[in-house]
Amino acid sequence: GFLEPDMQLHVLVRSTIHLVGIAGVAAAPGLLGLVHRDVGVAQQRGGVVGVADKLKGQVALAFVVLREPDRYADPAARNALETDLAVTVDRQLGAIARPARVHVVTMLPKTRSGKLLRRAIAALAEGRDPGDLPTIEDPAALGQIRAALEGVAG
Repeated sequence: GFLEPDMQLHVLVRSTIHLVGIAGVAAAPGLLGLVHRDVGVAQQRGGVVGVADKLKGQVALAFVVLREPDRYADPAARNALETDLAVTVDRQLGAIARPARVHVVTMLPKTRSGKLLRRAIAALAEGRDPGDLPTIEDPAALGQIRAALEGVAG
């Protein structure tokens, strides 16, 4: 974990179940998600998943919920946000951990207890059925992920 200047302590659990293997380097999606928070007030919540890639083995895909979505409705503003995220990841973790794509959504699929459903997101990104999700908080969140992956503005 790490301690922020304002004395906020972040404890990270490195679960091998959710490691993203990018070009032979393992990256914890939770750590990537924390780095994305460093971009500032733009991002309210976020999640990173690893999806299959022929060249690298896996690539990271980031999904973010913005605090002020109207501020980033313009494609140029979204591109600038994606660039800011990439630069922040490069600076803090290295270019290898840079997400292949940043998708803006209005909600993330979570369990009723608040846990991000990474396997379901990764399944959708790889064109697979996410399976039965009896604990999902709001099934409409899966529609948000599908729309983002299809390039429909959310």
